[in-house]
Amino acid sequence: MYPIVTKATPMKPSFLELQFSNGETKMLDVSKYWHSHFFSQLQQWEYFNQVQIRNGTVSWPNEQDIAPETIYLDSK
Repeated sequence: MYPIVTKATPMKPSFLELQFSNGETKMLDVSKYWHSHFFSQLQQWEYFNQVQIRNGTVSWPNEQDIAPETIYLDSK
């Protein structure tokens, strides 16, 4: 089981500073997801900045989210 996200802070242009339930702080560059039509709205700062924590992962208003294990493994 992977740690869950407890806090997400958006940072321009495409990074999230993430705090996890195990105390780690990591950075995730979401620009690699932009090629997907599903995540294309994240290119807009005003939208990207609306990130929220839901069910231990990051989520945006139009129900885009990234699996918690993917977030943990892809962040540095």
